[in-house]
Amino acid sequence: MKTLWYMKHWKSISKFVMLTSGVGYFMYNFKKIEVWHHPIMEETLYILSKNESITNTTGLPLSIDKSKEAKTIMTSHVLKSSFTAKGSKGSVDVEVAGESRTQKEIEDRFAEIARENTKVEERKREYEELEQFNIPAIKILEEVKKNYKGDMRFLEKIQIPENAQFWKINYISANIDSQNLLIVKPKDAQVESKQKEVNSVITRKTLKDVYLEVQDRKNIRGRELTEKAEQKQRNQDYSKVLLILGGAGLVSIVLQRKFTQRNVVGSILHNQAIMFIRRNEYVKEELGNNLRFPDQMKESQYFSRSNFELEALGERGKGKFHIFGEYDKESKDWHLQGIEMIITDKNGTELNRKKLF
Repeated sequence: MKTLWYMKHWKSISKFVMLTSGVGYFMYNFKKIEVWHHPIMEETLYILSKNESITNTTGLPLSIDKSKEAKTIMTSHVLKSSFTAKGSKGSVDVEVAGESRTQKEIEDRFAEIARENTKVEERKREYEELEQFNIPAIKILEEVKKNYKGDMRFLEKIQIPENAQFWKINYISANIDSQNLLIVKPKDAQVESKQKEVNSVITRKTLKDVYLEVQDRKNIRGRELTEKAEQKQRNQDYSKVLLILGGAGLVSIVLQRKFTQRNVVGSILHNQAIMFIRRNEYVKEELGNNLRFPDQMKESQYFSRSNFELEALGERGKGKFHIFGEYDKESKDWHLQGIEMIITDKNGTELNRKKLF
């Protein structure tokens, strides 16, 4: 009996199977990683972390449980995913859906709304819906990062491509105690910003605008999550002390309250420092008139004394400032004692220091 053809070529067939299965496995894992790092997923974790019903079950910080399978439908303009979010105490099953539009689609729709003969309330609702497309896709964020070069003037010269995508969340639901809880309704799925105008998605024209929006978002959210995590950690620490030490724990809490470091963020010291820096003529000459403070402050406190750093971005460059303050027990707030500006080159090497106050 003649040998069958596939028996003659079994080595070639086995190599082909191994190769194709390897490529398939690689593509499967690449798709999972792409979903994990999708901007909609990051936005979802942030929104969940602000919901007490979620965090009371899971704890903080929240992340995607990559050990559990996620069911995902993803195209260039649509994402729907069911996944598990886990925290320090537990986990919760989540479903999220979102969609995207290009910059040109957003602008064209805005122009259509302006031409339509509709009621003011309806136009406002349409504008608010457009406003929800405020989550930059990874590709446009990479473009910002590539062209930043430590100076926003480079970004200001580059227009946002017409095909640049911006995402919005349609809804988020979570399963808590066998009950399906709707976390975000479509009209609520937008970034909080006191500085936003109704048509800010239209005034967004250059990569600089995208960069500033992202920095504002990081500023707001980083501060919120840090304060929330610190508060929960403090509460847990206090509970442990009370359970273990009993009466001695009460004494330690009294002492802790007396000698605790006082928060500088949002204090008179913090606000005075920013106001002084904005108005200082030397700072204006070095950095420009329009200053932004995008990064979280680096802070050091010693009971009634404090010093911290602020970074400022202007049209002409970037500057770093050391602020010194003292806590007044009578007024129960911080007061400015001195400001020092650090001048660096493009590589961040310190060139000079100048005392401003």
